[in-house]
Amino acid sequence: MSPPSDYPPPPPDPRRPPVPYHAGTSLTIQSHLPPDPLGPGYFTGPPARNRFLGLKFWNDNRWNQTEWCLQEHPLIETPPPSPVKAHTLHILSEVAVKDGRGPQVVRCYLDDCENTTYIAKIFDPLYYKYPGDASWCADHDYSLESSAYEEIKDSGNDGKYTPTYFGSFSFSLPLLDTPQSTGLTCTARMVLIEDIPGVSLQTLIKEYIYCQIPPRLRLDIMAEVIEMECRLYFIGVKQGDLAPRKVMLTMDPSDYTRPPSRIVLLDFAYSSVMTWSHFRVFGPQIPK
Repeated sequence: MSPPSDYPPPPPDPRRPPVPYHAGTSLTIQSHLPPDPLGPGYFTGPPARNRFLGLKFWNDNRWNQTEWCLQEHPLIETPPPSPVKAHTLHILSEVAVKDGRGPQVVRCYLDDCENTTYIAKIFDPLYYKYPGDASWCADHDYSLESSAYEEIKDSGNDGKYTPTYFGSFSFSLPLLDTPQSTGLTCTARMVLIEDIPGVSLQTLIKEYIYCQIPPRLRLDIMAEVIEMECRLYFIGVKQGDLAPRKVMLTMDPSDYTRPPSRIVLLDFAYSSVMTWSHFRVFGPQIPK
């Protein structure tokens, strides 16, 4: 899926804009029906296009990232939902934004609900690692994230163990004009979830805040995290990458001796939905 480490850099990319996901940016988004989850663990084709696996492909094809995304994305089209809902999304601040990072995460609000903030996780292949199959990676990450949240919502547990899920969306952004082309756009996808105030378990550990938490409460917190992961597994969602950075706690920063009012699990980019008919796993499969 990626070229050799000594592969020369891609050619110039005059149509590719700088990362646009910063405070002040507005996006016109439309509701989108997520595709079935794909990739390793699912009977939905190989984890990468076969033609990308050979060195000859990378030597013979010298596309820049914009050319790649225009011809290869989106890989999976789904029928439009009914009805299609359009919104204007306004970015308030960056949470995790960096060129080449993969998913971009921002805090935002919608024009029809200005008093509520959300977290948008954006899967834009223009800002995935390249050279490499950036479009496949973006579709893969989007399909896993959205399918996990959809399954949790369908089970009646939306917002219980994870942030509340507000749907999946699609949007297009203009590319930079060149003498050879004008008016071109590139499509990206996103999921919109609840903005949870709080602190991650990783921050509690990294900044030694955990020292302020009584040992008994630390054990209670970890027990609840494990219980939440088990309950998600019971409804058919395997989180797949439980780590301190993916646990958010709502706690009083002036008194860490008090139990958190809420704990949620974040990030389902490595998840599996075991109830899907095309899911495969070593061991028993949960029936739908």
